[in-house]
This record gives sequence, C-alpha cells and structure tokens, in this order.
Amino acid sequence: MIVNDKHGQPLLVVTAEANEGLSKMLQPVLDEVREVVGDRRLTVVFDRGGWKQTLFLSLIKEKNWVILTYRKGKSRRLSRKSFQEQEVTVERRKFKYTLAEKNSHFLKGKLRLRQVTVLGKANHQTHILTSRRDLTGAEVSYWMFNRWRHENYCKYME
Repeated sequence: MIVNDKHGQPLLVVTAEANEGLSKMLQPVLDEVREVVGDRRLTVVFDRGGWKQTLFLSLIKEKNWVILTYRKGKSRRLSRKSFQEQEVTVERRKFKYTLAEKNSHFLKGKLRLRQVTVLGKANHQTHILTSRRDLTGAEVSYWMFNRWRHENYCKYME
C-alpha cells in the first residue's frame, strides 16, 4: 500500500506479505497516518488485496481519504468504441493510454466511484476505481500503473 499526497507524490509505503489481510490492515495504518498528517487530503493507492467496499465508503466519507485501486471481480467488458486515446506528461515524459470512463455504484448507491478502464494489448481491459475526480483518466492510469515506482522509491530511499 502506498500513500500519496494530493498531487500524487509518494508520502509513505507499507509492505507486507501478500495475503488476504490488506483490507484489515488498511484502516489501522491509515488511522496512524492521519494522526501524523492531520486532515490534509491524501490518496491511498493499493491493489485488489485491499478490496472491501464498506472500507472504501468509510475511508472516503468518514476519514477524508481518496482511494485509487483496481476493480476486483468480474466486470462487464466495454465496447471498443467507448475508448479514446489520452496522453499525460509527467516529469517531461509522455504516456499514452487508450481509455474509457464511467461511474460505478456500489452498496446500493452509497458508494460512487469513477471507473477508468484502460485498453491494453490483445484488447485486455484493466478497470481502475478511484474517488478522485480532479485528475484526467490518463493521470489516474499513470499513478495506478506507476505505484511500483513509488513503492520502490520509499523502500530503497535509505
């Protein structure tokens, strides 16, 4: 799990062995982070291991967190005509993605997230969910796909 500031820059990373416990670990760790950083808006980026819709609702509505994660479970494929190319420049490097966007609703409409779907090689679709509405789809894709870079930065910055 990586915690970013409102600009997507890494603040800290928490590593643990891959298991089903990430969703249980998120809340207590983020509560401790909140004590240190106060009420500032921060983004937490994590993989499918943290998938728990009730946790997302709590983090967003009650704790003032922003989430960025992959969608877990089956999702309907989007038609090819839904996608369009978007570009983003980060640190003077250009990244191109073929994207489609829609809103997704969970927990009987209580949880509303933005879904950015990336069309990859062989028409593979990767669904990213976020509560961030201030970034372009290309920026959302960049930050999600580059979380390993941030994790490695935090891990090896000693």
